[in-house]
Amino acid sequence: MASVIFCGFGKEKDGRVVTKNGEVLLRVAAANGIMIPKECEEGECGSCVVKVEEISEEKQTHYMDDKELNKLIELGLLSKDKAEELNQSTTQSQYRLACQCVIRGDILVKPFN
Repeated sequence: MASVIFCGFGKEKDGRVVTKNGEVLLRVAAANGIMIPKECEEGECGSCVVKVEEISEEKQTHYMDDKELNKLIELGLLSKDKAEELNQSTTQSQYRLACQCVIRGDILVKPFN
């Protein structure tokens, strides 16, 4: 199980949610009344960008596929060099597409804007 802490989405909505590892962040948010902007839900549009901070004591491996990395580069949130570094490591970017972010441990999620 993993804890997802939503912060900055509104006083009534902020808080901690417990979910299964392997769940997609956008689905967890929607199921708990957290409105993250979304259009395509396929990682193509970039409308669901959020800030994510890993807060697990034991660091987890975070996979970011090329589609997500390329969209973050296109949006100017990652450099090509940083994307290459992330692609070869177990760390994740602070910016994630909520529709592509698979929960692997405890995280803090904040709105992008």
